[in-house]
Amino acid sequence: MSWAGNMVPFSRAEGQFGLSFLLEPINLVSFIVTVFGLFLIATSALILTLPAIKKLPYTLSLRRIGIVITAFGCYFIFDILYYYLTGGYAAHPNVWYEIIGITHNPNLLWCTTFLFLGLALLTSRKSRE
Repeated sequence: MSWAGNMVPFSRAEGQFGLSFLLEPINLVSFIVTVFGLFLIATSALILTLPAIKKLPYTLSLRRIGIVITAFGCYFIFDILYYYLTGGYAAHPNVWYEIIGITHNPNLLWCTTFLFLGLALLTSRKSRE
């Protein structure tokens, strides 16, 4: 939805909108990571948990859960780095930069904790057994 919203011109913003915005190499990388990366993470989580959904009791692999959670946290770290390395909202006044900017989206900061939670699961003693 955010990328679709970015394709609509915002009267107060100066910059590129529509397909030209998406085809800028740095924006295309962010689009691919967002759309396909998050889809891959969600699909992996579904595949991982589907056996437990279908049949109880089922023991989930903490290592695999840790990998999915770590990947999800890395997405938010990517967003923060992307925002600052590309100049932020001042350089790109559009909807996408409002959503991924820390100043506009406080959820971005607490979502980075997924990285540390995932790493904790990956390194826990039970996940090695």
